[in-house]
Amino acid sequence: MRSIFLVNVPVGIFGTYWSRKRLKEISRPAVGEKFDAAGAITFSTAITLLLLGLTLGSLTDLANQTVVGASVLFFAIFIMIERRARYPALDLSLFKIRLFTAGNIANLLSGLAFAALAFVMTLYFQLVRGYDPLHAGIFLIPLDVTLILVGPISGWLSDKWGARGLSTMGLLIASAGFFLLSGFDLNTPYPQIALWLALVGFGIGLFRSPNASSVMGSVPSSKRGISSGVRATIINTSIVASIPLVLALMTADVPYDKLVNLGKVSLGGITQLASGDVGIFLAGLQHSLIVLSFLILGSAIFSFLRGPRNESSENISHQV
Repeated sequence: MRSIFLVNVPVGIFGTYWSRKRLKEISRPAVGEKFDAAGAITFSTAITLLLLGLTLGSLTDLANQTVVGASVLFFAIFIMIERRARYPALDLSLFKIRLFTAGNIANLLSGLAFAALAFVMTLYFQLVRGYDPLHAGIFLIPLDVTLILVGPISGWLSDKWGARGLSTMGLLIASAGFFLLSGFDLNTPYPQIALWLALVGFGIGLFRSPNASSVMGSVPSSKRGISSGVRATIINTSIVASIPLVLALMTADVPYDKLVNLGKVSLGGITQLASGDVGIFLAGLQHSLIVLSFLILGSAIFSFLRGPRNESSENISHQV
């Protein structure tokens, strides 16, 4: 199974060759900058503590609350270091740009929810409905198909109509899809679930391309490399934190010691729950989806607050 990741090797080689041959610098590269070790260490410590606090036990436990609190403290120290650093790992001056800030907060909140959805639905299909991993993966196809099909179209539309309206509408649609999914039960017909998954994929597909264009177009050309790094860091952080977040949310319904021992894998590879555990586990999944729906709704609010279409990097470059 690990060998499947080797498919990325030829893609990476071709991408490296093509970029070196075709892409040209549009601004003078920075020279003489030093690595921000203090910033990198405090950020890594903060995100590690956050993931541990969300993973190793229930959020109601004092120990976990302490770990999460320590994470917040390290994030605060990280921000103080970055504000004083000559060559910061995270250029905080970029966040003076409203389009950049609003777009990245929308990325963070929507990423937390969307990255967790496949995990939640896999648990539902395998643990609640008793399907094998192959069928659980196949049943997620409507989510990815609509996302792939809508993405290029939304990018084209954003060039004509701007990012704010499309991104916000997409997030509202995705939020509705999450909320509808939270109503599933043991007997919900799959076509109904497929429709809701497609709704989420459609909404996220409508959001992503316009939002990326808005974020990258909001900064001066000399800052686009840094901007891309910040955007990628925020997206990857949301993906990494999404599953621990869902597990932490589920501990509101399922005791942590029971949550980590719910599955019983048969010789056929099918994971099933004991009949007495289905109810509380299903409630945990439903309530998690409701919270994720509100995260997407919060993302839509920040997307709407990004500002008018004509606010460009030329108008705001003096802020950086």
